[in-house]
Amino acid sequence: MKIEEIIKQPEGRRIEFKENLPTNALVLLSNDEIRERLFPYAKIECARFKGTVPGDFIDQKTIDSPLSFQAEESYKFVLRHISQGSKYEGVYRKDRWEYPVIAIREVIRNAVIHRDYSLKGQDIKIAVFDDKIEITNPGKLMPTIDFNDMESGQSDIRNKVLAPVFKKLGIIEQWGNGLRLIAEELKKYPEIKIEWSEPGFAFRVTFKKIYYEQLRTLSEKKTDYDRLRPITF
Repeated sequence: MKIEEIIKQPEGRRIEFKENLPTNALVLLSNDEIRERLFPYAKIECARFKGTVPGDFIDQKTIDSPLSFQAEESYKFVLRHISQGSKYEGVYRKDRWEYPVIAIREVIRNAVIHRDYSLKGQDIKIAVFDDKIEITNPGKLMPTIDFNDMESGQSDIRNKVLAPVFKKLGIIEQWGNGLRLIAEELKKYPEIKIEWSEPGFAFRVTFKKIYYEQLRTLSEKKTDYDRLRPITF
């Protein structure tokens, strides 16, 4: 939406103008040309890499739509590059992604809402590897949040104007529910562990396959065994 269209929306009226100028929140929510000039890094860079480290690209996409659309578009990118299996329970088929996708979607949404938009030259990065998914967000974790205690319903907001708008749009739910939702989803995936780190002035969440290294080691040993095994007739 253009800026003048946003201010016509009920949720847009409270973020209209400050001293006759559009606020940063209003600019970020629009697809007006002024957003590209003022916030050129308010975007998400998505990549699917070959292997387990950055290098050869299998696919990549820059998502620079208005903020309210970025989370869902990047989430769809992730879904395109992970597998979905299924099994039958009686006569019913049950589908299951290889990662806890609801938790991943929540982390992406939080990245968009809570990133530090004052940091120049940094964008959100989502990287899909063979063994993990990394979501890197400009800005360190809020000091009042303990990521190791996800189930306690903690809540703190960096962008206090954007967050209520996202809540009204249905992109986020009640305050403090996000981390609890992530923790609950991870319980359904014992083969996936979540790690977090703060590289530089960023916050990174990694969803990692616990058994990937073990499986790869076994596969390499099997290959070596097959190579060394004498040929018999």
